[in-house]
Amino acid sequence: MALAAAADFLPDDVLHRLREQQRTRLTKGDELVLQCDEERTQAANLKRAFARLQSYIDEASVTPKERLVQREMEPPERVKAQRRVEKRLQSVKKAMRRGGDD
Repeated sequence: MALAAAADFLPDDVLHRLREQQRTRLTKGDELVLQCDEERTQAANLKRAFARLQSYIDEASVTPKERLVQREMEPPERVKAQRRVEKRLQSVKKAMRRGGDD
């Protein structure tokens, strides 16, 4: 199936995502190659291939979430204090395992 012919019924953004997601299945002529030989009959294989094509189009139709870039922020003071307490407790626990200097 030539993706240029699909431009009539697919929106541009979906077509672009489909090309990106299925770029390993595209030929140099911008044709999407699907192969199915799981069933015994040609009709059943054709049906599966069309179902697979529909799933690829459905997957490309989902617009990706806009990712928010978070600033690098220093952790709050309460988080730092809790970390220091946990480090101190861990240190005491390990010191008790070692025993004292005799």
